[in-house]
Amino acid sequence: MTSFIVVIVSAIIYLALDFSIMKADKIKSIKSISKVIRTNTISPLLFDDADAAAETLLDLKSDPDIINAYILDEKGEVFATYNKNTNQKVDFIKFMDVKSAESNTKKEKNSLYFFNKIEQQNEFLGTVCIKTSLDNLYNQLYKKIKWTFLIILASIILSFIFASIFQKYISRPILNLVGLMEKVSKTKDFSLRSTEYSKDEIGVLTKEFNQLLEQIQKHDDY
Repeated sequence: MTSFIVVIVSAIIYLALDFSIMKADKIKSIKSISKVIRTNTISPLLFDDADAAAETLLDLKSDPDIINAYILDEKGEVFATYNKNTNQKVDFIKFMDVKSAESNTKKEKNSLYFFNKIEQQNEFLGTVCIKTSLDNLYNQLYKKIKWTFLIILASIILSFIFASIFQKYISRPILNLVGLMEKVSKTKDFSLRSTEYSKDEIGVLTKEFNQLLEQIQKHDDY
C-alpha cells in the first residue's frame, strides 16, 4: 500500500512540474513573439500607418492559441487589432495602465495577457497587447492525468495478479509445511511427509524437515 501511495504522489508531482514547464515555455514563446511585433510596429506607429501594423499582427495566425492582439498608441487608443474570431474582442485597457505598463504577464481564468511597451530612444510609442488561451495546455494536462492514472491502475491490477500467482508458489508450500508441523505435533505420527514443490530455499526447508521426521521415526522404531 505504501508503495502505491508513493507512486501516486510521485505522479502528481511529475504532472505539476510538467504543467509548470509547459506554461513557462508558452509564456517564453509569447514574450518572444511580442518582442518581434514591438520591433516591427515602431515604424507604423511613427508614420501613423495602421494598415502596416495590422499586417504585422496577421502573422499571429500561425499560433492557434493567440485569441487577440492589439497595438495601442501612446494615448492608449487602439491602433491596430488582430482577432482570431471577430466576435471575441477584448478590452486590454482594464488589465493595464498604458503609460506605466512594463513588459509583464497577467492571468485571468484560462487566458494569459501579455503587455510589451513599444519605445524608440526612450520615447513611449505604444503597447503590444496579446491574449492567449491556455485551453490547449489544460487539455494536454488532462490527457496526461488520464493516461498516467490509467497506467497506475493497470499496474496495480497487474501487481495483484502477479502477487496471487506468486503467492501460489510461495505461500502454499509454507502453509502446507506449517499444517504438517501442527498435525505431527498433535498426532505424533512421524511417518508423515511434506511435498517438495521446488528446489529453492522453501524446498530445502521442506526437505530438511522431512529428513528430521525420518530420523525421529527411525529412532522411535528402535
